[in-house]
Amino acid sequence: MVVSALDGWTPQDNDIFEEIWECPTSLQGGTASYSNGSLSSSKIAQVPSILVINKVDTASPTSVILPEKVSNAFSTIVPTCAPQSVGLKNLEAALLKLVGFGEVTTGGRQWAANQRQAEQLLRASEALERVKASAQQDFPIDMWTVDLKEAAIALGQISGDDVTEELLSSIFSRFCIGK
Repeated sequence: MVVSALDGWTPQDNDIFEEIWECPTSLQGGTASYSNGSLSSSKIAQVPSILVINKVDTASPTSVILPEKVSNAFSTIVPTCAPQSVGLKNLEAALLKLVGFGEVTTGGRQWAANQRQAEQLLRASEALERVKASAQQDFPIDMWTVDLKEAAIALGQISGDDVTEELLSSIFSRFCIGK
C-alpha cells in the first residue's frame, strides 16, 4: 500500500486499508518507529505486506501518524521519493524479502530457475504492462481483469500455486463484469 508523506494517513487510506484486510479487528497492537532511513513495524504483521510512504521530499515520513492497527498490519514500512529514486533500493529489498528471496542481488541481471519459469515471468510481465497501459488510458477497472487474470495464472505456474476459478472469482468479485 502506498500513502503520501505530504497528505499523511487519510480517511481514504483508511477505507483502502479496511478493504484490503476486510477484518481490521484481528490486528494486534503496536507502533511504527523510524530509524536509520527506514521505518519498520514493532510487531510482525499477520499478512506479509509493505507500506510505502512516498513523497518524502515534501514531508518527513515521521510526520505520517498511523493508526495503531495500521502500523502493526505491515511487516515493513519504506519511505520513498519516486522521482528522486530515494528509498527504491530499500523497497526492492523489502519486496524480495516479502516473497522469500531475502538478500538476492538483482543488479540488472535476469534470472529464472528454468526456461518454463522464464516464459511465465515474461507472460506475467507482458500482462502487467497491458494493465498499466489500460490504467494510464483510464480504461474502466473491469477492463483490466483479463490481463490481471493472465498475470495471476502465469505467476501461479511459477510458484506452484493453483490459481483456481474460485480464487479468481474471489479476487474479481468486486468488479462488474458481464458473463
